Amino acid sequence: MPSPEPQTWYALFKDFQNILGTLVGFGGVCLTLWFNARVTDRRRAHEIDHDRNTTRITLASELTVIQRSLRDWNEVLDGVAKEGHVALPRSFDAEGGCRGYRSALAKIGLLTETEIQTSVFAYSQYEALSKMSHDMQKQFNPDNVDPAFRAAFQAYRTALASTKSAVDSALDALAKHLVPKQTTTPH
Repeated sequence: MPSPEPQTWYALFKDFQNILGTLVGFGGVCLTLWFNARVTDRRRAHEIDHDRNTTRITLASELTVIQRSLRDWNEVLDGVAKEGHVALPRSFDAEGGCRGYRSALAKIGLLTETEIQTSVFAYSQYEALSKMSHDMQKQFNPDNVDPAFRAAFQAYRTALASTKSAVDSALDALAKHLVPKQTTTPH
């Protein structure tokens, strides 16, 4: 095959310069759109991962505070029961202990199914325990220890242990997926 003469190449480019320019320009636009979409997808994935981890940290932090409170209160009531006595549980407001949970509800769908189920169950148990403590405060007189009061005290201790177990399960589920914050070192 004979090699084309330079004038032939020049004529080819001259005749098709509009279409070649259009193809190069179109290719550049396509490449730019692809690159920008890829950058946007990566940024969005990073934001979702950040929101997911922040939601886990919020719930785990709040549940840790609840866990400590339940553990301490459980030890007090165990001591009272060992002495053969009964007591009214301290009345508490679950709303104050669930602020992080309420704020995380909008993004709770980012978590795994197990994390959602165990966290929601733990908080519902905690709220039920709060209601139970309020009801016992209203219903029983600590100076009049009758069989109903003893039964309610035992039921409360059982509910407290169940709530603590639910909180422990939620913390375990959240801990499995917590991503530690990466620290950057200056260069």
